[in-house]
Amino acid sequence: NTQIDIFYGNIISVDERLTHLYRLPEKVQIDFLKENNLNHQASLIKATLFTQFGLYPEKYKLAADHWLYLVSMVGDKIFKHIDQPLVIYDSTGLSVINRAKYDSEMAEMWQTIVPEYVKEFIRTHTRLESEFSDLAFETKKRFVKLAIKLHHHIYSFKKKIK
Repeated sequence: NTQIDIFYGNIISVDERLTHLYRLPEKVQIDFLKENNLNHQASLIKATLFTQFGLYPEKYKLAADHWLYLVSMVGDKIFKHIDQPLVIYDSTGLSVINRAKYDSEMAEMWQTIVPEYVKEFIRTHTRLESEFSDLAFETKKRFVKLAIKLHHHIYSFKKKIK
């Protein structure tokens, strides 16, 4: 599919004690990339993204792949999930061992790449989700639409009675 910029799949993570299947979300939104990453070994990346955005920045020693996912997401590129494990990942690598440095690099990228209005939208949405934690986001949207319609009907009815 030539419309897709980045395909990403699930991973099987292996260390000396445990083997685990990590299923990634069907749809990756930018808020997922705030504290998570896609596994570049389980990704198929269109080469033209490197032409458009450039090569991985060398200043990011552990999380340079995260840079590409962030600039692609902000750049409105199309991601597609492959619901299959695409790689057996050795979880004893540098990014796992040096997780604090990895997280620090991701946080720096988040601050410099993601526009402020997107960060504000995510903060507001997160706050609303915590206030309405018992309702799913889609249910909240339907509830708000229903409340608005109900308000209009009541207002119209009151006008007719007067």
